[in-house]
Amino acid sequence: MGKIPLSKEKKIKLQEEAEKLLEMGQESDTKAAKSVIELSNKAEKEDFEEKEKVLDVLDHKRKFQANPYKESVANYMHSLLKEEGIPRSYHYMIEVLEKGIGLGVWNETGTLKAARKLKIVGEPKYDMHAAMMFAYWAGDIIYKDYKGITDSGIITK
Repeated sequence: MGKIPLSKEKKIKLQEEAEKLLEMGQESDTKAAKSVIELSNKAEKEDFEEKEKVLDVLDHKRKFQANPYKESVANYMHSLLKEEGIPRSYHYMIEVLEKGIGLGVWNETGTLKAARKLKIVGEPKYDMHAAMMFAYWAGDIIYKDYKGITDSGIITK
């Protein structure tokens, strides 16, 4: 089989990554630490910029469209719940209500474990934080009830 030629941009990127790895693995701790700190700062900056984008979108929708704002907060909560890694046998439901968002959690047998309502205040920073806290709450409810966790905390299913 023949090799697929790399574009000039990909070659440059690969070379830069190799140089970063060499810098981080060198014997001089001060030079290696500098590279690690730079990469960490870059990752933090990208994470901050991603959160800022979400805040900007929510702020825009809050100002110009009432229901899409609530739906956007509900979608954000859903994305956080997906990141929680909830077992497939458990279920949750997010519902857009007149004054906020409802979140319900069901166990393996279909029994409602818990439900809460989040009142939308209209300030994206606070609504995002509340959605995050609700997602963590749902994850805690499920994992406290889940039988597929060993004593050491490993999820088996």
